[in-house]
Amino acid sequence: MTAAGQVSEILRRAIIDGELQAGEILRQEELAARLGVSRIPLREALRQLEGEGFVTSTPHRGVVVAGFSMDELREISEIRSTLESQLLRLAIPQHTEQTIRQCETIADEIDADERALDDWAANNWRFHSALYAPAARPRTLALAASYHTHTQRYLGMHIRYMNYKREGQREHRKLLELTAKHQTEKAVELLQKHIGDVVEMLRDFTERERAMRQRN
Repeated sequence: MTAAGQVSEILRRAIIDGELQAGEILRQEELAARLGVSRIPLREALRQLEGEGFVTSTPHRGVVVAGFSMDELREISEIRSTLESQLLRLAIPQHTEQTIRQCETIADEIDADERALDDWAANNWRFHSALYAPAARPRTLALAASYHTHTQRYLGMHIRYMNYKREGQREHRKLLELTAKHQTEKAVELLQKHIGDVVEMLRDFTERERAMRQRN
């Protein structure tokens, strides 16, 4: 990984974990000194994070940690639902006992991992990508992965504030059960609920966060 890639990973994780708060100004000189890097890889990392929606850049404020937007989350969830439903439909007929066991192994690892709560976004995508892999649609899978990256901050909140790991894992297990039985439409219906529930569960939190930011 390049220096810029390492910096972007550190800052992305800090934003997802809430160490860097929405609206916080990222002062490049301070960040460079703290991370022990020059300004060049830091600027490259910030450009990457801006493209991913984690930060915004404005002429008067500089680089700022992006706020939360229900409209953005709703749109991303709609796109994810469309892409991932298609991937699951294509994947289910191609699943074998071996690929089902691979998905089960990932789910077991999530349950056994004491850090699974902190690593939920990455583990969540590990499971979903394994579930979709038999579709053999690498471009669609890569596109779905990119939108998943955009939702990582929301997924972080989802876990930290709403204790979602247990419910998320329950739905993962059910998705896998339906996939193994080749019950395609039921699996797709559950997947769409699984993705869409994030919007519903975070609406109140996001509205409170916006109101607090406006008061400050």
